[in-house]
Amino acid sequence: MTNFFHYFKQLGFYLSVGLFLVSCPPVYSAEKNSENKSFDVRPWAVGQSITLQTKNFLNGNLQDSQTITYSVVDEEEVEGKKYFWLEIEKTKSIGATSIVKLEVRKLSRIDFENVINGYSGMGTLPFLKAKRKIQQINLKFANRTSAINEFELPAETVDAATSDTEPSAGKDLSSHYLVSNRHEISVSAGVFKSFEFDSVVTATKNTSISETGKSKRIVWGSPEVPILGLVKIQNEWTDSNKARHRNETELVVAKEDGGTSKIKNKPQFISLMQQRERKQGNSKKSQVLNSSQGQP
Repeated sequence: MTNFFHYFKQLGFYLSVGLFLVSCPPVYSAEKNSENKSFDVRPWAVGQSITLQTKNFLNGNLQDSQTITYSVVDEEEVEGKKYFWLEIEKTKSIGATSIVKLEVRKLSRIDFENVINGYSGMGTLPFLKAKRKIQQINLKFANRTSAINEFELPAETVDAATSDTEPSAGKDLSSHYLVSNRHEISVSAGVFKSFEFDSVVTATKNTSISETGKSKRIVWGSPEVPILGLVKIQNEWTDSNKARHRNETELVVAKEDGGTSKIKNKPQFISLMQQRERKQGNSKKSQVLNSSQGQP
C-alpha cells in the first residue's frame, strides 16, 4: 500500500487529461427552437447499464480515449428511505481502470438539463447524494491491482443523503439551452430519437450569444436511454495558442438489465483522518520529488 496513493495520484492526473468539457458558448443558427423541450430521465431500475466513450482530439489527431460505464447494481431501504447502489467504471486508453461504487439516495425525478449541467466526463454528478463510497483502482501500466477501500464521507455529505427531504434533479435550466426538435441520432449503441441541446451564454433566452465562433458544445439526449439519457456530446474549442481541441462522447452500450457489480470483496475502511494524513504525506512526497527533479 506504500506506493498505492502515489499511483492513485497519477491516475487522477491521467483521467483528467483531455476530459475538459468546454463551457464556452457556440454560435447558433436561427433555425434552433428556444422552446424548452427537456425531458425526465426514466426512473432507475436495478440492472440498467450504459457505457459512454470519449475521444479527445488535438488539431484533428486522436490523443487519447476513455470509456465510462454506469450500472445500477442494487437497491435497498434504510430507515424508510430508498437508495440505489450505482457503480461507475472508468477505463483510460493508457490502461488505468477505476471503479467507484456509491450508495445514492433515490431521486424523485431527473430532468435531462440537470444531467447536462452536471456532467463533466469525470463520473459522478453533483445531484447524486451519496452516503457511502467504495473504490477500487487497477493500474495495468504499473502492473498493480489496488486494494478495495471504503472511504468515510464527511458528516454534511451523509446528512445531505439521509435528510428527510426527497432529493430531485429537477432544477429549471431551460434558459441555459436552445433545444431543437426531436430527430433520430445514430451512435454505436443504436439509433435513438433525440433532442439536441445547445448551450447559451446568458441566463436569458434569445439574448447575447457568443460571436467568436471559436467554441461550441452540443448534447443529444433521449428518454429512451436509461440512467442519464445521454446519447452524444460534441465539444470544440480553440485555445490561446490557436490549437484546435475536440472531444466527442457517444453512447456505445445501453442495457435495461444485466448490470452487475464488479466490486465483490470486503473493502478496507479509510477514515477521514487517514485520508487527510495520506493526502498530506503524498503532498510532501510530491514536493520532495519536484525539488529533486529540479536539481542539476
